[in-house]
Amino acid sequence: MHAYRFANLVFTLEDGRLRNEHAESETSLRPQVARLLENLLAHAGEVIPRERLYTAVWGEEAVVDFESGLAALMRELRQSVRAVEGPDDLVETVPRRGYRLDAEVRVDGGSRGGRRRAAMLLAVLVPVLLGAGYGLWLALDGTAPEPPGESSLAILPFENYERSAELPEHVGLLMADTLLAELLARPVEGLELLGRTSLRPYLGREDVVSALAGDLGVELLIEGAVTGRAEQGWQAEMRLLAVPPGRVVWSSTVTGEPGRPLDVRAVAGSMAEDLVEAWPSLRARLAREG
Repeated sequence: MHAYRFANLVFTLEDGRLRNEHAESETSLRPQVARLLENLLAHAGEVIPRERLYTAVWGEEAVVDFESGLAALMRELRQSVRAVEGPDDLVETVPRRGYRLDAEVRVDGGSRGGRRRAAMLLAVLVPVLLGAGYGLWLALDGTAPEPPGESSLAILPFENYERSAELPEHVGLLMADTLLAELLARPVEGLELLGRTSLRPYLGREDVVSALAGDLGVELLIEGAVTGRAEQGWQAEMRLLAVPPGRVVWSSTVTGEPGRPLDVRAVAGSMAEDLVEAWPSLRARLAREG
């Protein structure tokens, strides 16, 4: 049975049990939480991008609200660690990058050094083998696979619910325009951005998704919502849709503390950074799905 030992805790992968070696406390993790912890332990000390954790937990084909789903699993994991008297700072959130597990990890009584050396060896050998295989394939076939093409992206004004003093006037339009500006300041390979002028005739139409896809050839669409309550703080959510048919393929959420005004540029910049970081794997997945 594979056992990870770290910070006076023991995690057994096969049954999802997490226990404290020095206290009589134990809990069982749900399968998704167990997969999350397994990946954090396997790369202890490293910052793991959120997109890699998404794939490890749900797989590449799943369609879920990754951002809120991962946040919920992370909260559940931290609660489980506290339940077995583990350290509160075991998992560190690295803003705009991902998560890092801060602990020395041993696997089945051995250190991670052997696994790390094996990983380094694979990192050297795999590109060599792949290169040789690719060269042989080219020699036999004579053609190379085409890289993913350009994807056109349009950004709709964000919906604005539950207005409060923390939200500026016309926040929905401001979010869309500022997000466009932030993405234009971070050129992304394979992503063509449509300006607001091109979208103006379509705004307000019930068939806006199909119209943009049919008339302008839009393949990706960003929609979002901003909500704000004085006692709960504000929340801005951005969703990336593949069109048609309007399937959500990725999302990002930013929340604010009660009483603190929403900084449109800072929020749009954070969302743009998240999308830029996630885009390479998103682009490859969308190309495979056709």
